[in-house]
Amino acid sequence: MGRRPHPGQGQDNLRARNAAEFGDLQRHGPREHFYGASRIHRRRAFAGGIVVAIALAALVNPLVVSGTSGATLPRRLSSHSVATTTKSTIRRIRRQAPTTTTQAPTTTTQAPTTTTQAPTTTTQAPTTTTQAPTTTTQAPVAVGSLQPVGDDPGPWNLVFDSEFNGSSLDTSQWSTGWFGSGITGPIDAPYELNVYSPAQATVSGGALHLTAVAEQNTDSNGTFSYTSGVVTTMAPTYPWTVPALFSFTYGYMEARIWMPGTSGVADWPIFWAHGFSPDATDGEIDIAEGMGGYVGATFHNSAGAQGTTFSTESLAGGWHTFAADWEPGSITYYYDGVEIARYTSGITSSPMYLVLNLAISSMLSPPVVVPVTMLVDYVRVWQH
Repeated sequence: MGRRPHPGQGQDNLRARNAAEFGDLQRHGPREHFYGASRIHRRRAFAGGIVVAIALAALVNPLVVSGTSGATLPRRLSSHSVATTTKSTIRRIRRQAPTTTTQAPTTTTQAPTTTTQAPTTTTQAPTTTTQAPTTTTQAPVAVGSLQPVGDDPGPWNLVFDSEFNGSSLDTSQWSTGWFGSGITGPIDAPYELNVYSPAQATVSGGALHLTAVAEQNTDSNGTFSYTSGVVTTMAPTYPWTVPALFSFTYGYMEARIWMPGTSGVADWPIFWAHGFSPDATDGEIDIAEGMGGYVGATFHNSAGAQGTTFSTESLAGGWHTFAADWEPGSITYYYDGVEIARYTSGITSSPMYLVLNLAISSMLSPPVVVPVTMLVDYVRVWQH
């Protein structure tokens, strides 16, 4: 996921970013520039592309010859052939805070017509063991022998532990809206085709369930044909009266997740951490981002996405652990305890909060598959 411009963001930063990204376009070409661009600039390019397409259609229409076949569009992400190869990926920017203005009906986002059914998600999470509680300043934490999966050196002290063992979401640790309560989102317009509802984030069978369905809902951005689930450790109200239910600077974050899909990851599930400043000047850590059927790890800072490393297997249809060790000067990613990527440039030192969401996008991670469910067995954070 990418970053969200906060209210009051100045235009000077945008002018500076425009100049920097124009330089990227000259050096790298339009395709690589697009995937490394910010969410705001891709929206401008998207809108500009529509205007150009209309003009070209008017010029080319008289020249169309009957029987000419259409060209095949290139794939946006060729993730099937990668083997821990660093790639340029999409840098997202969060939408503005929700307003009370309702968009005109003409802005309604339509669902794609190629919706297919998802594989069943009836597999229950295995039983997890709850350890004895201890006292912390952030959230209730279990202590004992729980340590990160793999051989990342410690010692580690558990500072956040969410086991999802109850019958409802622990609201002392998680909120279910995106910068608000009730129906909120999308996080990445115009690429997402969904909003988020608390009804789609549930707890049962020892796991968190984030479920995407073909259900129409409306928020301040318009009407959307899909509804899904999101949980975050940021404050449940916006504007924030407190910074977050849980935030941290440096540490080892890990989640055990059953990604939606069977032969490949379905839709756009994400486990990530994000800072509080606009345009991710204080960073974003995408620990596990399902896209194009695979799972990728990305670090974003004020300079943009630092590349994405994709798994060599789809990692769908089973339990897997996804983790990142955020240290001063480096971020190291681990899938099932094995290091897959490491970034050392522009590492942030500002606090971050955690996010889990299941997005729907026919543009960035087709095809749309509903209903599907992303299962989360636990989320833990350790610090030295």
